[in-house]
Amino acid sequence: MSDEGKEALLRLAREIIPYNLDHNAEAEACDLAMELEHLDILQDAVHNEHHQRVCAYLNSCVAYVPDPENVKLLRTALNVYRKFEQWPQALRIALQLNNTDDVAGIVSSCPDPVMRKQLAFMIGRQQVRIRYLKLCSSLLLIPR
Repeated sequence: MSDEGKEALLRLAREIIPYNLDHNAEAEACDLAMELEHLDILQDAVHNEHHQRVCAYLNSCVAYVPDPENVKLLRTALNVYRKFEQWPQALRIALQLNNTDDVAGIVSSCPDPVMRKQLAFMIGRQQVRIRYLKLCSSLLLIPR
């Protein structure tokens, strides 16, 4: 396929994916983005109304795609959750990716100290060791 044909296809996908998302066809939008290997189009087109369904679909597809593609799906879901400040869901995906840098980044990005405590409990429950340099004084007040 020529470069002009690829560009025309991507322009068309940039119109179809938001249209599908706005008309409750999240699965079709995700499938098209996965088929074209341009999950960035999907990530940019997701809005608050349908980000939960998009991430749920991407997460359910992880078991059915080969190894490098499943990491891309999880990474896209992680970015969407972070975009809409869904910190517990983002942390769950980061733990699934087994990436301690993402885990620490999610905890440090969360502005709510109570939510940060909950994230710390989730991390502790999974027995994940992270280096979190910016210790919060509120975390030191947790009873032992």
